[in-house]
Amino acid sequence: ADDNAEIRDLLKHLIQDYDPTIKVITAQDGSDAWLKLEKQKFHVFITDLRMHKTDGKKVIEAIPSLKPQLRPEFILIISGHINVSST
Repeated sequence: ADDNAEIRDLLKHLIQDYDPTIKVITAQDGSDAWLKLEKQKFHVFITDLRMHKTDGKKVIEAIPSLKPQLRPEFILIISGHINVSST
């Protein structure tokens, strides 16, 4: 999940170049990501921390409320901000 389309596309291509058998589903923001997390199991959830609308931090905080069988096994947080403590 990233509100920057260029970053979303870059990550998708990097992952698929590494292993073309990996299915990558993108989300344009936290709200879009949450809708997808509620419907499908993801082994890895990659999210930007700061996004317009719903940010990644809110999505991560809500993940425990998902049904256990839908919770991602791993969460990877990305951020373009240098000072992570301010996020």
